[in-house]
Amino acid sequence: MQGIVDLFFPKRCVNCHRIMGRNKKFLLCVNCFSNLTFTHWQMNTDNATYNNIAQNANVAAASSLLFYSGNNAAKRLVMSNKYYNMPQIGEMLASIAAKDLKSFTFDVITCIPSHHTTVKKRGYNQVEKFAESLAVLLNTKFNSELIKRVERHDSQTHRNRKERLHALKNAFEVTDEINDFQKILLVDDVITTGATMSNCCQTILNKKFVELYVYTMAKVI
Repeated sequence: MQGIVDLFFPKRCVNCHRIMGRNKKFLLCVNCFSNLTFTHWQMNTDNATYNNIAQNANVAAASSLLFYSGNNAAKRLVMSNKYYNMPQIGEMLASIAAKDLKSFTFDVITCIPSHHTTVKKRGYNQVEKFAESLAVLLNTKFNSELIKRVERHDSQTHRNRKERLHALKNAFEVTDEINDFQKILLVDDVITTGATMSNCCQTILNKKFVELYVYTMAKVI
């Protein structure tokens, strides 16, 4: 039966759409995976992701796994994960990212929340599987209820950093569950100017002073 399914609905590379074998663990063909643009950044204060966030929020360290640009494979992965409900992308990237984070110990891992209307429309928050998978691999608690998105905004792509920061000023709310944790890893799928992440981080820090770390699947260049 599986052979018939594969015949009519063959598995294709997420990036180039080349037909691949039956192994469901692989989402990219060998060529596309070899061309993934990894940042090779350490989780520290010496990279572009940290610099974007630190302008407005005092985080302990930050990093990103991939460079996101043009129509590269990293962008295709992030967009497919976001718009086509492919949680296996989050699982795959978490398995790679965990190697960069294994020397850190966190009390909890959480993620940038989606507004409830977005979740209702899509049926999912595209970052949750990435965050949850990281938590499993790092033997850390996962909690998606630490932060709520209380305001929803249209796409921010047409706004500059200052405009994005202003628009997102009251977008997030931190729950009292934050009081159970001191060392927190906050993750998202992609960071552009850092406005969304900065606002979310500052909202957390306004609620409680914690040791806050940030990690994203990708960084726009």
